[in-house]
Amino acid sequence: MSEDLVQQWMKQDPYLMDSEGFQKFLEQKNAEALAAQLEAQKPKPVAKERKEKVVSYRTESQQWFKDLEELADRMHGGKDLANRIHEDILVKGEQFTQENASAFQEGTALLGKLLMIHTNYVETQQKVWTQDAFGGKWGDMFGEWLIMTGRLNVRGGQLLTPPHVAHFMAELLMGDNKEELEGKPKLICDPASGTGRFMLETAEHYAETTGKLNFIFVNIDIDFQVYVYCTMNAILNGIPAIMIWGNSLGSEKDYNEAVVTIPVGTVAMWRMVKKEDIPAALARLQYFHENSGMCSPEVSSE
Repeated sequence: MSEDLVQQWMKQDPYLMDSEGFQKFLEQKNAEALAAQLEAQKPKPVAKERKEKVVSYRTESQQWFKDLEELADRMHGGKDLANRIHEDILVKGEQFTQENASAFQEGTALLGKLLMIHTNYVETQQKVWTQDAFGGKWGDMFGEWLIMTGRLNVRGGQLLTPPHVAHFMAELLMGDNKEELEGKPKLICDPASGTGRFMLETAEHYAETTGKLNFIFVNIDIDFQVYVYCTMNAILNGIPAIMIWGNSLGSEKDYNEAVVTIPVGTVAMWRMVKKEDIPAALARLQYFHENSGMCSPEVSSE
C-alpha cells in the first residue's frame, strides 16, 4: 500500500476508522492509476508538417490568371475588357472627383480589381521564377494573358516580343553606365509596342541600375486592344510614357488617340490626348526632353 495514499486518506479520516470508505478510496485511486497508464500507452498522433503552398508554374492555374479571365468573361453590355477599361477607366476617369465619386463606381471598381490582380501577379511571379528569370515586378501580365487565351491576331502577324529579347534590347541600347543613365533623360520610341514589353524591360533595367525611371517612352501601336493594355501596364507600374493608338508608318495626323502617364508613387496618373492634339503633345514632349525638364521617379527593382 502506498504511503502517499494513506496520507491522503488520513486528511479525511485521521484515525482510519472508516475502513469501508478507505477501501473504496483505494479502489478509486487504483482505477485512476490504471486509466492513466493505459492513456500513456496509447500511440500519440503525429503532427502533420505544415507545408507552404506551392505556386503552380502553369500560368492558367495561377490565381491572377483565373481572376483576370473571370473579369474578362463577365458580360457588360457585350463589351470586352479592353473596351471597358478604355471607357470606364481611361476616358471617364479623367472627370473623377470626390464629389461625384458615386457616378464612377463601375470604373473605380474595375480599376481596383485590376490593381489587386496585378499585385497578385507580381507576388506569384516572384515565387515562381528565380531572381535571374523574367516576370516579377516588371512582368507583362496582360501580354501573358493575351497569349495564353489566344486573344492575339497571330494569323495577322501579331506577336509579342519574348521578355528575354526585350530585356537584351534594353541592356544593349541603354548600356550600364550609371552616370550616363542618371544624366539627361532619354526619349525612347517603340513604333510597334504591343503591350509594352520593351517599355517594361527598360524600366526594370533603369530600376536595377539607377533606381530611377530617368526616361519617357513613346509607345505606338495600330491595334486598339494592345494599346489599351500597354497603357494599363504603364499606369500599374508607374512608368512615364505616352501611348499612341495609330499607325507608326503614317503621319501624326493619322493617329487616333493618345494617353500620357505621369508617375505618382508606385502607379501613374493619366491624361487623354485627343486626335488633333497629338502633334502638339509630341512637340511639347520633344521640348521638355531637350531641356531636361522631365521628372525621374525613384523606384525599386523588387
